[in-house]
Amino acid sequence: MEEITQPSQKLRITNVKGAFAWLGFLVFFSVLNETVFNVALPDIARQFQVEPSTANWVNTGFMLSFAIGSFVYGKISDLYGIKKMLMIGIVTYGSGSILGLAAHAYLPAVIAARFIQGAGASAIPALVMVMIVRYFDAKSRGRAFGLIGSLVATGEGIGPVIGGVVAHYVHWSVLFVFPLMTLATIPFFL
Repeated sequence: MEEITQPSQKLRITNVKGAFAWLGFLVFFSVLNETVFNVALPDIARQFQVEPSTANWVNTGFMLSFAIGSFVYGKISDLYGIKKMLMIGIVTYGSGSILGLAAHAYLPAVIAARFIQGAGASAIPALVMVMIVRYFDAKSRGRAFGLIGSLVATGEGIGPVIGGVVAHYVHWSVLFVFPLMTLATIPFFL
């Protein structure tokens, strides 16, 4: 059993690599969703017969709530705890995905779903960074931040590729399915 310590706290983790793998999985999918809809916007504009600037609210909604939520979750985790905030974030992220998938024929619902997704997804990178600072010793922190940074860059970079393939060969609404995979992490974090 390995120990990760901080001066006033001790956390026993039986499998640090496994825990970090789950965190990495969450981070990857939360940032992937920032860019996955980028190349689907023309298809969305065409389906709803709206201007591209209107269709862009599908992305803008996500990014606005993601940016605001990243700040908020980090601050309120001090009051309510990381675990509780992470669970709220994952469930909110999944709820937005379910709404978007179910109501993909109605543009205001799609935009609302993306706002909700962003509000939930924003908890993940913010709280993972807090966890690294709190529970990893100074020697391990640099490597942990580097790995998380690499996953963030990979998720943002591969998002348009996945979005383009899915939008071209299936339908853009299927992009709401990918974030649902993060719900599989809930048993681990509970």
